[in-house]
Amino acid sequence: MCQEACHQGPTIWDYLAWAPLPESVLCRTCQDLWQTKIEGQVICWGCGRALSQEARDPYHAVAIWQDQHAYCQECQAWLSRYPIDLIHHQALCPYQGALRQWLHSYKYLGDIRQAQAPAQRLRAFASQHPKAHWLVLPSSPASLAQRQFHATRQLLEVAGLKVVCPFDYVGDGVKQASKSRQQRLALGQVFALKEEMLAHLPRGEWWLFDDVYTTGSTLLRAKSLLYPVAKIRQIPLYSFSLFREGRAEK
Repeated sequence: MCQEACHQGPTIWDYLAWAPLPESVLCRTCQDLWQTKIEGQVICWGCGRALSQEARDPYHAVAIWQDQHAYCQECQAWLSRYPIDLIHHQALCPYQGALRQWLHSYKYLGDIRQAQAPAQRLRAFASQHPKAHWLVLPSSPASLAQRQFHATRQLLEVAGLKVVCPFDYVGDGVKQASKSRQQRLALGQVFALKEEMLAHLPRGEWWLFDDVYTTGSTLLRAKSLLYPVAKIRQIPLYSFSLFREGRAEK
């Protein structure tokens, strides 16, 4: 990530874990970056945003408590449109600084080597959810043609996770990153469900993955397609992302 030579060897904790020693592609400084967490007095249950009960700024204030969970103003609005079961998301890291630069290099410049950087963090998250089946959203044909790889699938597969994409892309082909916040929120359904793929998944948990949570609209549209099937089969449905977009979002 930082382009510095990496001579980091295994730590004592690696030896005590009685597992194959990790071959890190990151220096200690960059490893520490991937261990950063979203910190706040309260974390929004719906989207992972850091909140404060004393905040006067609506962006960081707790808008509502429901079932002992705090929700921000945006997720309060989502609660009026979607079942409460869908309004839950976990984000691993804040989207800022060197991590934002990493995603630009990986996803928008197409440096597939960068997929190794978050692998350890993703494996650690996966180890906490042994019943999980990992799902990803489809890329548009234009994005696949330009990048030559599926960005989110690649991240999970490099981390050693089995991945299923149970959707077809039926959108307008315009990249999400090029759309304004208002355009994302106004977007219609861009996915079609491939139910035959879900039929072959055993019981467990469905975790839908994306790289960045910005408005939540894309993930919620996808989850709304999965929800009827998951409800009939009594399968918990969750979503998570590497990052939660911060205040700079447009």
